[in-house]
Amino acid sequence: MAGKGYVGLDLDIDQAKEIQKLFKIAGVDCLTPSQFHVTVMQDESNPEIDLLSNDKTYTAKITGVERLGKPGGEWEAIVLLLDAPEIQQRHKELVNAGFKHKFDDLKCHMSIVYKPKDTDEDLINLVFNLGVLPEELTFGNEQLKVTV
Repeated sequence: MAGKGYVGLDLDIDQAKEIQKLFKIAGVDCLTPSQFHVTVMQDESNPEIDLLSNDKTYTAKITGVERLGKPGGEWEAIVLLLDAPEIQQRHKELVNAGFKHKFDDLKCHMSIVYKPKDTDEDLINLVFNLGVLPEELTFGNEQLKVTV
């Protein structure tokens, strides 16, 4: 039986709706509220590791905007960078449980749009710099899935 190697946290749905509304007003064709998340672990080996159910919530502060992923690739994204010590700690707990993250470090972020248009990064930066996004984001509903 195959294990699971992806661990993610969903953004609070009310905050997700608010954020989507702000970016839609700015002209960004962003993700839907149910798609906003933080990836805590991405282990492509999909190990068979038993984890206890985690119903904790985690907070994060938005610190900036960045373009991540291979330009033109399927996972190129404009993201909000997050300062989230509690999520970083959860990542360490998963590593200690035996998971091996795909990347050297966890760069805590929340994708706003995949396969961005030329103007998306500037528009997302504008929304960030206007200071209209929530000061603190809340994530929870930890999910364990097969890494694809």
